[in-house]
Amino acid sequence: MECFCLTLALKLEKLIFENLYHSVESVTNKVIEQIINKKQEVIMAVEYLCKVCRGNLNVKTSIVLAASKMNCSKRGLVFLNPEIGNYTTTTHPSFQIKEGEEYIYTCPICHSQLNSLKYKHLVRIIMIDDKGKEFDIYFSGIAGEKCTFKIGGTEMEVTGSDSERYDRYFDVPEEDRKYL
Repeated sequence: MECFCLTLALKLEKLIFENLYHSVESVTNKVIEQIINKKQEVIMAVEYLCKVCRGNLNVKTSIVLAASKMNCSKRGLVFLNPEIGNYTTTTHPSFQIKEGEEYIYTCPICHSQLNSLKYKHLVRIIMIDDKGKEFDIYFSGIAGEKCTFKIGGTEMEVTGSDSERYDRYFDVPEEDRKYL
């Protein structure tokens, strides 16, 4: 009888432990999912717009642009990471972005060219932050170059190891930045 009670107690303990483990695992997975969703909401609380039609370029956790290699008819969609300073891109396997090549970026809504006519090799889109403040975002149209300029009013934030190649475009005395 004592052996039977001990076996029953061990089975009950094992059952309780397994249920507790599954409960903790379930709660942990839900918390992780909530954290991921919250991070995506925070990233996407920022909106990215076409500079011409002001159409929204955000889809889920990416900025979507159409692209074609300079002097080439091959075109495709490019998904950019919306986090400034994160230069990861995603494309369809049939359209690969080749490092060092320059691309023409267009709005997938109105098909207007987003490459800046004012600043050679830079692409311009508009960003509206979570507080409703508007910024011009310039990034390199040359694949693999890491540079981003976030300009709003008199503020300018520069990101990326290749940004000094384009600093001359934005070397404006502080008192004149209000005219940017």
